[in-house]
Amino acid sequence: MNNGRFFIALYGPTGVGKTALSELLTCSLPIEIINMDIGQLYLPFTIGTAKPTWKTQKVPHHMFDIIDEPVDCSVDKYRSLVIPLLKKVWKRGNIPVFVGGSGFYLKSLLFPPNNTIKNTVIAPSKGLDSETWDQLNTVDPKRAAAINKNDIYRIKRALTIWHTTGKKPSDYAPVFKPIANGIIVQVVRAQKELYNRIDKRTLVMMESGWPEEVRAIENTPWEGFVRRKKFIGYNDILDYLSSKQPDKIRDDVVECIQRKTRNYAKRQMTFLRMLERELSSTNQLKKKIFTLQADLTLSGPDLYINQLVNLVTRWVL
Repeated sequence: MNNGRFFIALYGPTGVGKTALSELLTCSLPIEIINMDIGQLYLPFTIGTAKPTWKTQKVPHHMFDIIDEPVDCSVDKYRSLVIPLLKKVWKRGNIPVFVGGSGFYLKSLLFPPNNTIKNTVIAPSKGLDSETWDQLNTVDPKRAAAINKNDIYRIKRALTIWHTTGKKPSDYAPVFKPIANGIIVQVVRAQKELYNRIDKRTLVMMESGWPEEVRAIENTPWEGFVRRKKFIGYNDILDYLSSKQPDKIRDDVVECIQRKTRNYAKRQMTFLRMLERELSSTNQLKKKIFTLQADLTLSGPDLYINQLVNLVTRWVL
């Protein structure tokens, strides 16, 4: 498989156990970890992003704490950073393993970003109904067929492209061109178990000093940055810290963060299903990406580690 030059990606919802799974994998394969979580790129954010203790790990970890100023890291930038990194890992005879829940970073490894369309979207207007989807279906049936009638964001995005460029949105569909052959491990759990883990982890984060971490960015350029990026929990804690009655609202803040995190996990699972559909339709002719689901509700991580090792041994090395 491309002379052994391939990657593994562990992707799944927040709190599912990706980091723990990657740590177990280090005992079985010669790997190097590459961060695939947007929040963990930034130096000031550790507790709230569930950043691993990467500096003390035995195996090399990359793309953690690489940004020390409040600037964006686009999918183009991310892809441009990891491509030369992959070559270095392969040269050392190791397997690069991406770990994280930022789905658009994962997708950028498989479908190069299309830079011909500006990332400008008209905000959905109130009262939008199915007639807007019908309008899209009239000008571009192919793109309309791929969008749910209730998906306001993508409908408006597609129509914006049509009115701005005069071209069908489907003409700008991403092209499947992965940075290398690879194995995507979809790490999942039953919803109830996942949500329980998220709720407990939020409490641990708060007790481990998350408010103090957020306090350190108050009245700095980082405060405006996290408010704009809407990193889960940070805005809520900023508001909590500025409250005149913090003790009374702490429990409310915790519940709010737990709810937002659960909703984020739900969106990550939706993204995973969408990506799986794209790969299944694309991958029929180009067998470059293999997907493996690791349901940690049904079995312990050791089972999936063994499956992955056997797959790598038989299929790749």
